[in-house]
Amino acid sequence: MFSRIGTSTWSLLALFLLAEVAIDGQSDEVGTPCVSEQVRLSAEYENRQWSSKSIHCSLFVSNRNSTYFEWREFVDRTVSNTGVGVEGGRHSPWGLVSPDVVRGLDAVREEFGGPLVITSGYRCPKGNSQVAATVGSDPGPRSPHIFGKAVDFRPTGGKLTSDQHEKLLNAIVNSRGTVAPRYREYSKDLTHIHASW
Repeated sequence: MFSRIGTSTWSLLALFLLAEVAIDGQSDEVGTPCVSEQVRLSAEYENRQWSSKSIHCSLFVSNRNSTYFEWREFVDRTVSNTGVGVEGGRHSPWGLVSPDVVRGLDAVREEFGGPLVITSGYRCPKGNSQVAATVGSDPGPRSPHIFGKAVDFRPTGGKLTSDQHEKLLNAIVNSRGTVAPRYREYSKDLTHIHASW
């Protein structure tokens, strides 16, 4: 069935899936002027065999309003499971972050009632590959971090307690988010939670 779908159909599907990122006054019109860093980001997706029409440069923004988090927390760095900083945000202040992620994480923070640390937000394709090399597991070329749909986070103070884990899971569900399967069960070695909106 899928073999009869042409390249232009896949491009339109990708555009549809990413279109919701382009709200809050951001335009997805091809005529929208972009700065050089937005163009470089768009080229990374094209180089990874995604259509440049799917990831127009205007989708990369330099801010989203958050109640509890600074924009740089979503785009600047990734902290691996070993605590080693990984440059996942080499294009700062530009990034692809869904407004749903910002709203969802703000709602989780509100319900949790204490500070949270973003350990990994937006990752460009090259940054995502670097995370795979450093952490030792491949998040894959379709990682929701690449499309601004996911964030890894934890409470301040390092590893999660069982109570914190349960409270965060409930808050994520209440904010209409989803938790990646491997983070649904508590483990004393759990360093963060991966959630998508």
